[in-house]
Amino acid sequence: ALEAHHSQPDIAVPDLMSAAFHRGGRAPPRADPAERPPAAGCRHSHMFGVVSEGGRHRPALLTGFLTQQLQFGSTVWNTAARMLKLHCDCDGVLLQTVAVRFQLDSCMLSRLDHWMLLRLRDRTTGCFCGCVAGPLDAFAAAWLDHWMLLRLSGWTAADPRKTFSTEWAVLHPMAEAGVEPLTPYLEAVAQANESRVAGPAPLPVPTGWNSWYHFFHLVSEKAMEDNLVQLAQYRTNLPVRVVQLDDGYAEAWGDWTTLNARFTQSLTVLAARIASEGYLPGLWMAPIAADKHAAVIRDHPDWILRRTRGGVPVNSGFTHPGKWFYALDITHPEVQEHVRLAIHTAVHVWGFRYLKCDFLYCAALPGARHDPRVTRAQAMQLALRIIRHGSFSSCARVLGAEGKVLLLGAADLGIRGLREMTRGAEGEAAGSGVFILGCSCPLGSAVGWVDGMRVSADAGLSWKPEFPLPHWDKMNLPAARNAVRNSVTRASIHGRWWWNDPDCVLLRETTNLTRHELQAVLTVVALTGGAVFISDDLKVLGGARMRMLEVLLPPTHRAATALDLLLSEEPEVLTLELSGAAGTWTLLALCNWSDRPAACKLAPADIRHLASHEAFRGQSEDATGAVEVHALDFWGAEYFATRLCSAGRAAGEAGTPGPPSILLNPQGQPPRVLPPHSAQLFALRASTAGRASYLGSDVHFSCGMEVSKWEDSVGHDGGASCLSAHFNLAGRSTEGRVWLHLPPSSHQSGQEAAEIAVTGNAYAGMKKQVAPMVWIVHISLRDTGALHVKY
Repeated sequence: ALEAHHSQPDIAVPDLMSAAFHRGGRAPPRADPAERPPAAGCRHSHMFGVVSEGGRHRPALLTGFLTQQLQFGSTVWNTAARMLKLHCDCDGVLLQTVAVRFQLDSCMLSRLDHWMLLRLRDRTTGCFCGCVAGPLDAFAAAWLDHWMLLRLSGWTAADPRKTFSTEWAVLHPMAEAGVEPLTPYLEAVAQANESRVAGPAPLPVPTGWNSWYHFFHLVSEKAMEDNLVQLAQYRTNLPVRVVQLDDGYAEAWGDWTTLNARFTQSLTVLAARIASEGYLPGLWMAPIAADKHAAVIRDHPDWILRRTRGGVPVNSGFTHPGKWFYALDITHPEVQEHVRLAIHTAVHVWGFRYLKCDFLYCAALPGARHDPRVTRAQAMQLALRIIRHGSFSSCARVLGAEGKVLLLGAADLGIRGLREMTRGAEGEAAGSGVFILGCSCPLGSAVGWVDGMRVSADAGLSWKPEFPLPHWDKMNLPAARNAVRNSVTRASIHGRWWWNDPDCVLLRETTNLTRHELQAVLTVVALTGGAVFISDDLKVLGGARMRMLEVLLPPTHRAATALDLLLSEEPEVLTLELSGAAGTWTLLALCNWSDRPAACKLAPADIRHLASHEAFRGQSEDATGAVEVHALDFWGAEYFATRLCSAGRAAGEAGTPGPPSILLNPQGQPPRVLPPHSAQLFALRASTAGRASYLGSDVHFSCGMEVSKWEDSVGHDGGASCLSAHFNLAGRSTEGRVWLHLPPSSHQSGQEAAEIAVTGNAYAGMKKQVAPMVWIVHISLRDTGALHVKY
């Protein structure tokens, strides 16, 4: 989120080293050569963006594209001129003069109700664009209940059989932005692209160990074996699913089946060894890239993607450990077979069932391709399709809906057409049963092809990029801050387009991360609901640091909402509503990404939104309009009672007007302060009179999803009340504490219990009262367990 007077962040590293990573998100070229350069007030966003007049109760306009199969689309907003541009990049492929006809697509209209979808073409430049002028609030009011769908298609004058169209453009005006303005659009994109995680049986969110961030490119067979043995010993405390070998096994990028001297046996042996311990074998690969010294480059120089025919290679970027590399031309039939064979070998010969496919943007770099009819977006689709299902002829003839013969390049069909042409091709490449994690890939292109996606920068060993890298860069340089920033702003994609991967957690004490910074990273990884991977040498990792990761397992699969997504470049307020056997409650994370301490407090609008959560709706209020709330500081393992007031009266004198309020620290103590680069995680529940409540634990960050069954009965005629709590940690064993609220029932004397009786196989023999009617009970779990309390 950027305010009108703020400039859009730019890449701090020279284009020579980093421009390749950002080609998909580049600002669109000027449609008219005479057009003035973009003003300082211009904002551009790849695929989609939201323009808001500030605040969740103000009008907003979402613009974007449903797919990125034919062209890469972007949206540009000129704040000074209040002008919007939607741009489809045709990469010089469709520059001929065309005839245009208008057609109302009633099928799309009925399937995507309440949307305005536009396809527009500029006849002279090949740039597809549209404009909406006028005040934003007037536009929203005028179009909120009157939607249009307009489809424009055309054909070249030279060959009327060759038809084309733009991507579907979406304009979604909102009377109020709300806290989740992207949800309808993200779900429409998932539907249009047949998201793999939106189906009836998605592959599960992965958890695991990755070799990269400790061994980097020097990983060896011994390192893999040592950590596999260590991981098996930790199995009951760290029940992860995947063991993944990252970069460092091949003699060179591109020569994927030629192993280096550190790997003396076939990777078939390693994959079988990983599987024998009950883990899913995982492998890293950059299938569209090759080292300059690779044998495939020496033997096939015509495979290189070049700026011009026979010219110099395109700049593919600069990466660890300080090297330049080549991008391969995926439209070349021999490159297609090379990629297919590499993926086929990894999956069907070696036996890896989890693939991390990196540097995928190489397929979409600008260049002179073997097939000049293919746009960058189409080349990206072709690469992803080959990785998943294998290759087919680069030219196909199919019958169009109106009976015209369409001469299509390999990627012209879009995602449904590509799948239709490859029915029965399972086994050629990865296949549908292999988990594919995309990495360094244009996001919109991968929906429907991958199961997971790296949505952040590399984790890095420090909070900010380290020298000689510019520490002020917030884009994609390796750093915990950059990874956290990306993970939070893209959290709403999780579970809709794919499972998000926020990159690995680095637990070892030899990084430059403080304990507060590590806790902040863990909080974001937990609340964004995606993959949880560790990447340390387990032989030297201490138990206390390991415990910090254990509490994230298993993942909840659900992503938190950033309440300040449209208000802050780096959102700092996250909420996640949860419900289960332990009732309904809310997780609240307050973050401080700045370099200075900050007050731990919520804005009035955030408090009002918090009060709207199911956990607090309809709860009894006191005379000041406040709801009594139980709060548990998860990382600090501290309980306190507080009050949530959202009715415009302060939690002080009855009836006194005042702002919404909630106190996030024990009464009588100084206001809580958030250290720099830190996050606090609270579990909040409304107080219930006369019934026992589960308040949370320190064994799982959710403070409730660990409870699989909850039963309580109220004592009558002076008899004891009872409760039973059953726990399930999905294969994890641990020891910890639970917090219980044990109030007297209306049928009892009204006096709280001076002592409680605790039994069950989860009881660890210790209990303690920490507040009126609130008890801590120590538990010991071996995957599952039960606790029985009389009070």
